[in-house]
Amino acid sequence: MAFIVLARNAFDVMMRRGWSVRKDLDGEWFCMESSRDGLAIKAKDPFTALVEADRWYKANVEVPP
Repeated sequence: MAFIVLARNAFDVMMRRGWSVRKDLDGEWFCMESSRDGLAIKAKDPFTALVEADRWYKANVEVPP
């Protein structure tokens, strides 16, 4: 069940932000678009990379309404 929730959240990030992930030479995944803002969150799977990058972006870049 946790995997389904993680995958759904990652899909939401991809659709809402238009972000994608890439696999580096070490076999870890990272979110390309967030790395432009100085973020280099790496994860063992693409879903976690997207969700964690979105979490960081909300806390550090977006201005609350």
